[in-house]
Amino acid sequence: MILMFGLFQLGLLKIPAFFKEISAKHKVYRSGQKMTPLLALVMGFAFSFSWTPCIGPILASVFLYASSQTGWLSSVLVAVYCLGFIFPFVLLAFFSQKMLALFKSGQKWMHYTKLLSGILLIGIACSLIWNLF
Repeated sequence: MILMFGLFQLGLLKIPAFFKEISAKHKVYRSGQKMTPLLALVMGFAFSFSWTPCIGPILASVFLYASSQTGWLSSVLVAVYCLGFIFPFVLLAFFSQKMLALFKSGQKWMHYTKLLSGILLIGIACSLIWNLF
């Protein structure tokens, strides 16, 4: 599957289902309404579910290692993990306008980013296939 995604990123494999968008009747529009703290909480809660498969194994490893330590060190390990995880999001929040402008100006590099990620995925897939990972 990793190999398939790598080939897709490189454009060597066409998967029509990956090019489809959800129709407009499934989209949520909130024109003219302000963001409320409750809505921000709900959106953050929903966003966290999409990240669970990504951070779950890493967080479990941090908890496992922290549980083998004694006293305050285990709390420090978990706190450092939390700070490292949240720091990019806090920076993005403070500099959101500048970051949006940066992302917009970086569109010309998107093709190279796709190629690099495709090559990386194919390399990971090959290393898994040949048991070199």
